[in-house]
This record gives sequence, structure tokens and C-alpha cells, in this order.
Amino acid sequence: MLVQDVMTEQVFTLQPDRKLLIAEDLMEWAEVRHIPVVDDDQRVVGIVTLSDMLRASTPRLGNPAEVFDAKQQLAKLQVQDIMSEPVCIDAKATVQAAARMMRAGKRSCLPVVDNHDKLLGIVTVHDMLAIVEELDPAALAAGPGPAVG
Repeated sequence: MLVQDVMTEQVFTLQPDRKLLIAEDLMEWAEVRHIPVVDDDQRVVGIVTLSDMLRASTPRLGNPAEVFDAKQQLAKLQVQDIMSEPVCIDAKATVQAAARMMRAGKRSCLPVVDNHDKLLGIVTVHDMLAIVEELDPAALAAGPGPAVG
């Protein structure tokens, strides 16, 4: 099974120069945890995750005046100020390769790109769990097949 078979194709994206508060509103409205950041040619240049947003918006301050100042500073930030480096996967890669990349990099999503690095979709942990849900219970109960090698 290939990544293109399980990816979500309808993906919300942001430009790097958009205000961070727009990203926050979009995540809440669309009920997503990841938003790829793309350039004018739809090439992935970053990703903003809920974790990135929480790190940026949680003041590590004590008194109310410092918290207020931190919130005002947050309103000035752009997506590019907090986005993470993207780890992308080709649409023709296998879901096993995607699972290995996600697990090794402790990532909850991978933007899916074509051979020109243009965004085609996104594959998330939820997409991968949906595959597991569809597996044949009898095959799972039987355990792994004989080792190849």
C-alpha cells in the first residue's frame, strides 16, 4: 500500500509570512494539529504543529504584566518564526516507509510531496491507525509470517 492511497489530500496550508494568530485560528476552526507551510510554488518549506503553537504561546513568566507583554509579542509573530523543519515523504513511498519515518523521527505527520517537492497531501498518525483498524483480525492473531532472509 502506498502513501498516496491513505493520505489526506484536502490540506490547509499557510504562507511563511502569515500571522501566527491566523494559524492558531485555522487549527481551531479546521480541528487540525498540523499545517504545512508552503511557498508560492506550493513547495513545503515548514510545518506548524499544535506543539509549536503551544511552545510559542505558553509564557514562562510569573507576574500578570509579563504575561500580558508576552501575549502582545505573540500577536506580532509570523508562522515562519515558529515553524518546524519539514520531513516530507514521496506519494509513491510505502506506508511502511512512512511508519518508519514517523516512528524514527517521533513525528505525528508527514507532508506528502511529488517529485518536484510540491505538496500533494498529508499523512498523519490517525491515517496510519485507520489502516490498522482495517486489518484482518485473523491475520493479526496468527502473528507474523515466516522470517524472510
